[in-house]
Amino acid sequence: MSGRARSWKSLEKREFTLALVSVLIPFTLFFIVVYFPQLTNLFFSFTNWDGYSREFRMVGLANFRKFFTYQPILSAMGNTFLFTGCVTVLGAVTQLGMALVLSRGLRGSSFFKAAFYLPLLFSWVVLAVIWNSILRNNGLLNSFLRTAGLAMLARDWLATPGTAMGSLIFLNTWCGFGYGLIIFLAGLNSIPPEVREAAAIDGARGLTEFRHVTLPLIMYSLTIDLFLGIGTLNIFDLVFVMTGGGPAGATRTVALAIYEEAFRYERVGFACASSLVFMAIVGVLSFLQVRTTRSQEVQY
Repeated sequence: MSGRARSWKSLEKREFTLALVSVLIPFTLFFIVVYFPQLTNLFFSFTNWDGYSREFRMVGLANFRKFFTYQPILSAMGNTFLFTGCVTVLGAVTQLGMALVLSRGLRGSSFFKAAFYLPLLFSWVVLAVIWNSILRNNGLLNSFLRTAGLAMLARDWLATPGTAMGSLIFLNTWCGFGYGLIIFLAGLNSIPPEVREAAAIDGARGLTEFRHVTLPLIMYSLTIDLFLGIGTLNIFDLVFVMTGGGPAGATRTVALAIYEEAFRYERVGFACASSLVFMAIVGVLSFLQVRTTRSQEVQY
């Protein structure tokens, strides 16, 4: 073998080694950070581990069966579905409505787009702390109501069962409003003008145009928006900071209940199993939602 051939072979070997190392290092880190905790979570879901001791015993599927009969989890499941259902529907309706208004090119629309998107630039924990100070009994909202002579409406909005969940729904909708607005605006702006002109010539206007022309053509935007809405099934930080699941469990979500099972009651094995079951539920619902809305999409 000539010297030049040996040189090329040595160079190719070094390049292969470098490429292999470049792939293995991030893959190893990704496995340690992502997959290893998931595998550990799966293992402990079959045990009664308390999270601290080195002793535990295998309990089989007992933790998984308990998920469907344990009242605190079932109650939290109801709260979670109520929260996600209201946030998803309310968010989609208000975001799409505002997108229809702003897509008409009204004066100042750029300002409103920026203003609605502004909350997304801040951490949700920071926003939760700010709104917590606004909605508490001696907060800014009640001070305004008392000054305006509406003291009968003042209350501790986060400590009253009838208003705590509503406050969280409002805040989550407000925080995510800008994101959904941008998604719908992108969908509306992608509709070719000639399609709207053809619909107008055919006599389609107002609600008729929206139902038979606009909505089918932006269905892919609705698919994304609803998918993000279903993602609120995993809501934790907002509830943890603002209400802690109270009052009397009225706002406790599944994610918060699993957290409490693991770190407050030291039932880590059950918490691990609950997280897996709930992850499967969220996955199935997300799949059904995407499949349903994707089937309604049209091409132009």
